[in-house]
Amino acid sequence: MKRGSSLVLVGVMTLFLALISCQGPRSLDLAWSVRRGLVGQWGVRGEEVFIVGQYLVVYNLTDGRELRRVPLPKDYGRTTFGEISPELAINDTSLVFAWYDFKDKEAKIFCYDPKTLALRWERVFQWPWDAPIAPTFSVVVDKIHLHALAIGKEGQNLFKLRLTDGATEWSMAVDRFVRGVPLALYDGKLLVRSTVSPYSENAYGYFQAIDPESGKVLWRVRIDGKSGHKDDQPLISRDHTYLTSEAPSPDGVHFYTVDLRRGKIVNHQLVHRLRRPLAENQGILYFGSSRPAAFDLQRKQVVWQAHLYGPEGLGPPVNATGLLDPVREEIYLGDWERDLYILSARSGEVKDKVYIRGFWRGEIFSPVKAFFASYGVRRLELEQGLLFVGTVDSSLFVFRQRGTK
Repeated sequence: MKRGSSLVLVGVMTLFLALISCQGPRSLDLAWSVRRGLVGQWGVRGEEVFIVGQYLVVYNLTDGRELRRVPLPKDYGRTTFGEISPELAINDTSLVFAWYDFKDKEAKIFCYDPKTLALRWERVFQWPWDAPIAPTFSVVVDKIHLHALAIGKEGQNLFKLRLTDGATEWSMAVDRFVRGVPLALYDGKLLVRSTVSPYSENAYGYFQAIDPESGKVLWRVRIDGKSGHKDDQPLISRDHTYLTSEAPSPDGVHFYTVDLRRGKIVNHQLVHRLRRPLAENQGILYFGSSRPAAFDLQRKQVVWQAHLYGPEGLGPPVNATGLLDPVREEIYLGDWERDLYILSARSGEVKDKVYIRGFWRGEIFSPVKAFFASYGVRRLELEQGLLFVGTVDSSLFVFRQRGTK
């Protein structure tokens, strides 16, 4: 059989499997969606969903009705051209996002009015793309200021800007290098994770708190270990932060608990294959990735641990992301290739698996794309009983949980 015919056959089989797999998940009903290539980044505020892609569009949260839109200067859903910020920062007066252009080697921060969608201002920052991670800005806002962390940039990489006009109030250098961990603003402190020596066996970095008024470092603690191109995002829960990083031993992981009030490490232990802490509830810490687990914080031991297998059992899914629904006692975990898993938070049992790759993207079917492209889960959020699933191919699917109105 010729190669072209083989690809067509594989593509047809992939489509057939997708249709079979999409005959309705047991736990979720699709409420509405925004299809392939239109979703660079999204955020929810109140009853509205803001999406940045080819347009800046606002949708009704419940039913997906389009409320208003404006065109944007570039298509920020095209991830091959640049990297959008890992979040949209939204308050009553401002909607802020950033975009790093690979060709021009510059990042732009945009500020729009969330009500009228008028552009208020934009800023340009230039730096070379010479890091192993795609650079961009991570952004957070308070009432009158924006804080922007330049991911993948050495030198001055943390900025405080005025929301009124984008003018800089202060800037500073956070160690040598900031990797792909978003900036956090918690209890009046900016929380930043950085890397000093990322690749050696003795790799380490810092987790630190910075005063947003002055830019002064309030405290910082050393975090040993390395974690590939991106560090695991710390989990903040009730004045504590939980962090993990790769240890030198096979499958070993550094696990840290940091007291945010005192700026002290209160627990550090080596654990086995626990990565990406995603939620804490009633003294149990839940981990994601392909080896999801529940960990008793008081006893400092694993309660249960599962192993999720990728397509056709060929290995675990990569870069799984997740969240906990404490009301339904369920964990949602998605992999970048195709699937969304629903696990029992009590036991780790897989209750349902949703073939996200199989949902129609609103495009002409291509066997090559169907076989080689990634259509899985990039980001998950739970809002008012609706599960928001942002995908690798720049789509957004919004599901209503069964048993909710």
